[in-house]
Amino acid sequence: MLAETSVTVTYLHSFGVHQHVIRNADQAIGGPAQTTSPGYLYEYFPEAMFKQNQIITSVKTRLSQKLALSGFYTYSKATSNGAGASGSNFVSNAYNLDQDLGPAGFVFKHVAFLTGTYDGPWGLSFNPFVIAQSGRPFNITLAADPLNNLFNQRPTYATAATPAANQVATPFGLLDSAALPGEQLIPVNLGTSPSSFAVNLRMSRGFTFGGKTASNGAADDASVTTAPTSTTTRGDRGPGGGSLAGNVPSTSSGAKEPGGKYGLRFSVQALNLFNNINYGVPIGVLGSPYFDRPTSLIGGAYSTGSAARRVYIQAAFSF
Repeated sequence: MLAETSVTVTYLHSFGVHQHVIRNADQAIGGPAQTTSPGYLYEYFPEAMFKQNQIITSVKTRLSQKLALSGFYTYSKATSNGAGASGSNFVSNAYNLDQDLGPAGFVFKHVAFLTGTYDGPWGLSFNPFVIAQSGRPFNITLAADPLNNLFNQRPTYATAATPAANQVATPFGLLDSAALPGEQLIPVNLGTSPSSFAVNLRMSRGFTFGGKTASNGAADDASVTTAPTSTTTRGDRGPGGGSLAGNVPSTSSGAKEPGGKYGLRFSVQALNLFNNINYGVPIGVLGSPYFDRPTSLIGGAYSTGSAARRVYIQAAFSF
């Protein structure tokens, strides 16, 4: 290993009980299902659970006087009987929460980032920031839910006895869109959304000028110096270090540069530099014309609802 390299490996096990979910306490048992909203009685039910295991590996190294890198990789696996479609806490069966036992919808199995600082020629500073994550689970549901009006009822796998009109061919198998009571449902959160990847880069150049300062008594009014290069700042990190906000290259340029009374910094920042299209969670409603197709961007650290790539040009004057 390099002399200025550190590696940390952490294992985390989380276990939660009495997690709140929302159920229809007036769900029909046998008999006809309710079909009007006055018949639904929604309540919080604190009997769900989740289990999560994480392995977090972080690396920090200085490859040369001008180049420093740091990053982390997290592997997560979580099961829950109260995290349904895309992490929502509505349950499909008020009397048997384990009907929804499966992969938790809020977990990304793989998350990684790499950030660095490079002091380039002509006083330029480069701050790359690469982020990647796997997709998260999403639920496959029926278009109607007369049982609970929560629209989280799942289909079953079609059999030889399933009428052809109710058979729906999907990447998840041949499904039955009109399953009979008592038939085995498909697993919860059976689908997986697309993975995401983005390369971000900030390039900046700073100057100082003006009269003497306490740290530079020899400077005169005509002095112009190149400011030191920028560094990275540590942001908040979520449980297990899984947040993509950690160690984000700083975009703040309001601090006065040393060496003169005044500071001026120019910077260009490209988010998702290569314009990679990172899709959001696909539609999981069986029978929808957009079934298993995303209709939005993922957002967050990867894009906005209106743009996949963003470029910011900044100039900051400090005194």
